[in-house]
Amino acid sequence: MDISGKGISSTIETLISRVCHLTATILLILMPLTSSANQRHGLDILFVLSADSPAYRDVLESTLKRLRERRHFEVRGHTLLADKLTQLSQRARSADLIVAIGTKAAKALIGRPLRKPVVYVLVAESTLRKLYDCCVNITQRGASGIVLEQPLALSARLIHELLPGSRRIGVLLGPDSRRFEDRIRSTLRSQGFLVSIRIDNDNHELGPALDSLLRDSDAILAIPDKSVYNRQTLYRLLLASYRRGIPVIAFSHAFVKSGALAAVHATPEDMGKTLADLIIEGAITRKDTLHIDYPRYFHISINDAVASSLGLSPPDVATLTHRLKAKP
Repeated sequence: MDISGKGISSTIETLISRVCHLTATILLILMPLTSSANQRHGLDILFVLSADSPAYRDVLESTLKRLRERRHFEVRGHTLLADKLTQLSQRARSADLIVAIGTKAAKALIGRPLRKPVVYVLVAESTLRKLYDCCVNITQRGASGIVLEQPLALSARLIHELLPGSRRIGVLLGPDSRRFEDRIRSTLRSQGFLVSIRIDNDNHELGPALDSLLRDSDAILAIPDKSVYNRQTLYRLLLASYRRGIPVIAFSHAFVKSGALAAVHATPEDMGKTLADLIIEGAITRKDTLHIDYPRYFHISINDAVASSLGLSPPDVATLTHRLKAKP
């Protein structure tokens, strides 16, 4: 062993070099994407789409449009489909950010080693948390999600505006969404509602849980959960609630078209704008655990035919939107 002054000096220099390298690596991981892009004169985003459909493309295009309008560096978007990921490793190496759009894309990426910031978009919170808890690759610890649903308090305020006489709100949860039971109770109670919750564990029918819930509710608030609300169960829910004259407040425009009274929801463009804002603000960095954001923008859909059948005369959408934005 060399214990001379020269040997000690060499050892210290090596240690300092390693510490500096480690520090630089940590700073690179935590550095906001926009700062990195400014240094390299561009930002490369790899979008992984669940399918080549207009909704997923709208998220992509809305994100790129807003970034290009608000930043002074080049933004480049690249796409892959979730079922064609043979080039994923190569594309991921040159990307600053990876964005998975939709549930299929989330399932395809969650278990893969991706040593870049990853954002999951347009996925129900219950689905994303379940995937993350069971299957996330260690390199993705600290991924981000912009989930499908709006903050629960916003839906509660919509109920106040549309159904001022309703006090008993029923919520049907499934195996994935039941983890939010305490949060749902607390939020709805803080908005002045009495809360009835039923847990349905049947993946094919809503069964007795729905019938019991309808007897105890003035309105039903639907929470995204594919084990509860899907093609097999939706018709039964809407028919049963319609026969009893109980309105359903939903979470998507499609749900409203199918027969729910109304929904406050994010469009694909809203999701893209939210993602762009978070990138611009430097909020997309690798954290210690899954970080959830809700869409910052929303739209309201109302089924006028259902409203009329229930004897309701709701305000117009513009008025409702203004009222919900004005309230804290």
